[in-house]
Amino acid sequence: MEEDGGGMVLGRTTRMSVSHIKAGMNVAEATRVGRTFAMFIVTNTQPSAAVDAWRLDNKSILPLFELPFFRPMMDTIACELLKTSNFGLRLRVGAGALLSIGDMISDIIVIRSYFAAGNTAAANALLSMLITTQVYNLILVFGINFKKPKKVVMGEVLWVFSGLKPAVDAYRVAMGVADDKSSVNPLVEMSMGKCGELAIESIPGSLLQVYTYINSPTKSTFHLISIAISTLTTGFASALISFDMETSVANRKEVPLFYGYCKGSNFER
Repeated sequence: MEEDGGGMVLGRTTRMSVSHIKAGMNVAEATRVGRTFAMFIVTNTQPSAAVDAWRLDNKSILPLFELPFFRPMMDTIACELLKTSNFGLRLRVGAGALLSIGDMISDIIVIRSYFAAGNTAAANALLSMLITTQVYNLILVFGINFKKPKKVVMGEVLWVFSGLKPAVDAYRVAMGVADDKSSVNPLVEMSMGKCGELAIESIPGSLLQVYTYINSPTKSTFHLISIAISTLTTGFASALISFDMETSVANRKEVPLFYGYCKGSNFER
């Protein structure tokens, strides 16, 4: 009888919520709400973050989120949509991979040019930054995956040496990959990797190249291109770290006094 009564209450609550939404929403409004959900799927890499942004952007559907089954249902739908309609994911992963690989290649070419010009101090400094970044990533991989089989760990090591580890991390965050054997979740792993890259190589490397360019008697166009790539990599990674950590539903629940500065509307995001 208690279950029947609960079912009757749930059914009545559902009908009231749907009736409330129908009363305040016409076909045009319903179409707009549906389209904004598609846009949030494109611009987010976490299913729960996309649903949360959609909820904040559309006050008219708030009664539905009071139903116990609606939020899990929408999270599942968002996860499936991200797997099939992953234009935003491909754009983000592709841009991140291209910038990361381009930054590494340009730095290697700059190092060779420094050695050729006799500027061994700048060349050794930039080379040490690249090596230290790789060592940091390796330590991070072993620290996070120490519970996993050696074959899996070696696969992660290969991703580090290929320069594609940031792209792999972004893909795992988007797909909601969960691994009980990892010491941290994919979002934290991605953020730690990017923070290390920024602190050890991207930012100090950019400053070193700018200083060397200003004081060099001969100005090379490629050196300017390398500086631009490093700057873009820094800005892109910083923006993604901030956005992912900020729009994480879990972070907003755990630290509401800090997270939540991103507005809910699609235009503002």
